[in-house]
Amino acid sequence: MDLPIQRVTGGQTCARRVLWRWLAGAALAGLAFCGAGLDSAAAATPYLNLNLFQQEDMRAMAMGNAFGPVARGETALQYNPAGLATYDFDLKAEYSGTIMFPSTAEAFITDTEKVSSGSPSPQAILNYLTKYSGTSLTLDYQTYGSAVANLAEFYTGLGAGYLDVHRDSLAFGTFAAGPPPTGSVTLSTQESREALGGLAAKLFDGKVLLGVTAKSVQYTAQYTSETYASIVSGGKLNLNLAPTKYESVTAYDAGLIYRMEWLSFLKPQWSLTAYNIGGYTLRGTNPQMVVQRAYVPGTYNFGFSLQPDIGFVHILVAAEAEDLGQSILVTDPATGLNHRRAEDQLYHAGMEVGFFRTPTGNNWISLRGGYDQGYPTYGAELNLGGFLRAVYTVATENVGWQGHPILFKFTAYQAALGIAW
Repeated sequence: MDLPIQRVTGGQTCARRVLWRWLAGAALAGLAFCGAGLDSAAAATPYLNLNLFQQEDMRAMAMGNAFGPVARGETALQYNPAGLATYDFDLKAEYSGTIMFPSTAEAFITDTEKVSSGSPSPQAILNYLTKYSGTSLTLDYQTYGSAVANLAEFYTGLGAGYLDVHRDSLAFGTFAAGPPPTGSVTLSTQESREALGGLAAKLFDGKVLLGVTAKSVQYTAQYTSETYASIVSGGKLNLNLAPTKYESVTAYDAGLIYRMEWLSFLKPQWSLTAYNIGGYTLRGTNPQMVVQRAYVPGTYNFGFSLQPDIGFVHILVAAEAEDLGQSILVTDPATGLNHRRAEDQLYHAGMEVGFFRTPTGNNWISLRGGYDQGYPTYGAELNLGGFLRAVYTVATENVGWQGHPILFKFTAYQAALGIAW
């Protein structure tokens, strides 16, 4: 799967009323500002959705990636900084490693090695291209180090993290034997590195949580393509990467969580999150010293959750609408045309059932399921007292557009080592 470039076209009662009016006004103003700024630049600058890299926590993915209203601790830095003010510990540090790959990865890697080295026969090359015609294969791996702290006396929480995400993919066009053979294969490798720092505060007796995350972002992209005709005539698959490294930029996310007072048993709450506020421009140089730019749009999510406890059983139910302003369009790499994403790509829902609390507020055992962009997700986690976590997730990510889904169906394994007190 080649990740497409993405473009944009386009008493207390009184205090509470003032707060909601201010938040509504700020959200509307932000949408208007972001939309106006992006429309003016859309004609000349490609746009990229880096949320695809930042928001891929394996617990969240198993819950359909509906995580804005329930993010807490280290995941709050990725999904909703307001969640930094939700904690069951004074200090927690953790380091995790994750690998995500399709079920066909092992066979694909073996087949690719055969036609990338040695001297494969012409028939072996034709068999390879025919087998993978019209398919895409992707491998992701990421590491995440983080530390979060509870400053209870000041009704605040803070955190910092460093997220390094790699995505390698091969996308095969439709193969026709010819002669000459038609079609091509495209290799892309992408890396997003983000240093994150966040702060959140509790207001109105803990009913309102507000937070902000600042992040330093560096993105590197490498693309290359080879026609099937050149592969057959050359006798092997030979893809040489040409990297474009973009300069670091600073961006900001902001989040709100409102805890409702009614039905306290269910612990209902909703969230509003703004990612990449105002958008930002990535500026890079390719090997030919040609300056390239990509614009990362600002997006807005709205979510709702319920979190009842029944004895030692702890339940999370969450739903979230992504990109309320629909600022993200997807560009077809083959034609350069922009396309609106499908409605299903904007919605997420999920559930977690956990058994027995750990000292850090997680569960010793968790089972998860969800619905992410129109596709089912599920997973499980074993948490040994908050110090060692093993996470298993199966999900599907759709980075295509309406009527043209581009899917990454993956199985993911994550291991995390941490300490908390």
